[in-house]
Amino acid sequence: MLLNTRRIAGHCGRSPVPIGRAGTARHVARAHKRRSGVAASPTPAPRSAGLGYAGGRAAPLPPLRVAQADPQAAASGAEAAGPKEVLSSVWYDAGAIRVTATRDDAEYVVEVAADVARPMVLHWALDDWAAPPDEFLPPGTNRVDAKAVQTPFVDGRTVSLRFPADRAPERVVFVLKELSPENWINNGSQFTAQIKPPDAGKLLEKVLSLEGENPA
Repeated sequence: MLLNTRRIAGHCGRSPVPIGRAGTARHVARAHKRRSGVAASPTPAPRSAGLGYAGGRAAPLPPLRVAQADPQAAASGAEAAGPKEVLSSVWYDAGAIRVTATRDDAEYVVEVAADVARPMVLHWALDDWAAPPDEFLPPGTNRVDAKAVQTPFVDGRTVSLRFPADRAPERVVFVLKELSPENWINNGSQFTAQIKPPDAGKLLEKVLSLEGENPA
């Protein structure tokens, strides 16, 4: 390809600087840099935020990698809390309720669930009708006398009683009190949720006490 040439002022005696399609300005700049002792550097390719470049054209970035939860780690955390053991689950036609007792490493839980929602309270106590301490009382519980308390059913359906594993009673005893209209349901005497094996010493004392009250 033929190029027109001319000499640049101040460059006498030097090679002519080509002009044409490549453009004069770039060669002038290179000539001045040579005179000043600074090597010419190529013009960097333009970049835009968020884009990679390949061959002078915008190229897509690699796909974003999102961290995923480790199901094995979650499972091991649940195992550390200890599995729940179902101690008993009994259905009572009287009152149409199910009484379930469970335990894990931290606590015992007694849940009384009504089959049909209705305004009702659980009239309950520990062991042989001993009033529970305040720390065992669910929200909304009222003390009615020295032997028992009353806890309302949540949404007319359930009551959950929780006891720390190291201070739990042997059992929970209770009766039901429907509020509208008022009606007491006692399963013939009382309902019982056994959560610990009976203490042999206490059982023997009770038997001997009954025999003393009723001699042969």
